Amino acid sequence: DPGAASLILTVRDMDAMMTKLKAAHAHINSKGGEPATLKGPGSTGHVVFVQDPDGFFIEISQRDPAPTTAAPASSNIIGGAFEIIVADLDKTLHIYRDVLGFQTLPPTAWDGTKLMMDTAGTPGAQFRRSSATIPGTSVMMAFMEFKDIDRQPLHTRIQDPGTAILQVGVRDIDATVKALKAAGVTVISKNGEPVLNGTSRFCMLRDPN
Repeated sequence: DPGAASLILTVRDMDAMMTKLKAAHAHINSKGGEPATLKGPGSTGHVVFVQDPDGFFIEISQRDPAPTTAAPASSNIIGGAFEIIVADLDKTLHIYRDVLGFQTLPPTAWDGTKLMMDTAGTPGAQFRRSSATIPGTSVMMAFMEFKDIDRQPLHTRIQDPGTAILQVGVRDIDATVKALKAAGVTVISKNGEPVLNGTSRFCMLRDPN
């Protein structure tokens, strides 16, 4: 559904993570309630989708060979990223690439691989995606669009459990908000303008999704 979001976590040991998730009675979305095995050139991945108590999605994967990480040896989690589901990938990339300045990758071709769609709990669908590293950080943000499946845009509010909020720090908030307004982004903050909080100014906006 457009507006849905997920936290993407990479782990060292999927079996240990699944044991903890099941003990915590986490809701597992993937078919059969178990990770799927995805094989690619020179690598193998194990992936599962779960939901936390507020309905927020978490995609957990283990890769072999394991990626380079700065995480301590005691941590099972060794990496992370953020993903949003979008209504129209081209329109979304216009906002994040052309207005916010994210260096986005070109969209992939549509992919309906059965194993991948069963893992996501979206059988029969196809998807395409793009991604970008958030400027000034090492955090990767992905954008995914589905088709050939029922989609219901989310209309959550800031205070609703499960709502995802991306926090971005900017040099010039007035110029940023002006550009986003011109691109059709809705401002939620009172009077449609940034709000002063101490020595900082904040503005909440809603992207097209």
